[in-house]
Amino acid sequence: MQSPDASQVQGREVWLLHPWSLGALPADLPPDAVVIGLWLQDFHQAWPWSERRWRWVAARMAELGARMWWGDAAALGPALAGARRVRSRAEPHLQAWLPRWAECLPEPALFPEVTPCCASFSAWWTRSTRGLSSAEDLLSREPR
Repeated sequence: MQSPDASQVQGREVWLLHPWSLGALPADLPPDAVVIGLWLQDFHQAWPWSERRWRWVAARMAELGARMWWGDAAALGPALAGARRVRSRAEPHLQAWLPRWAECLPEPALFPEVTPCCASFSAWWTRSTRGLSSAEDLLSREPR
């Protein structure tokens, strides 16, 4: 983990990973984009984590090729200011900060919207999982 470094992102496209969005990187991310694993000190000082959680999140960020930045909002914002474009996934835990620095894409919906409303959970489940044969199918399907 390192302090935010503006020289790493200057003029480049950036994808900000955060601990609540560790899925696959966006398909439209340019190959030369910089992936930054964001560890926002302001949040983590208020809500400390266990060492086990830190290790698990850091391991996944490393798998995704992220450079991991640890810093407070006062340091992170200016470090990202020189990037050509900064994107991330929206996240309620980081709502006070993330939208100031990045285009925040919505999380992909796990289930499609079912309209009209169903009269029961089982009816909704049947309609929302139509065509899927397993949980793996559900997790691997394209967001709608």
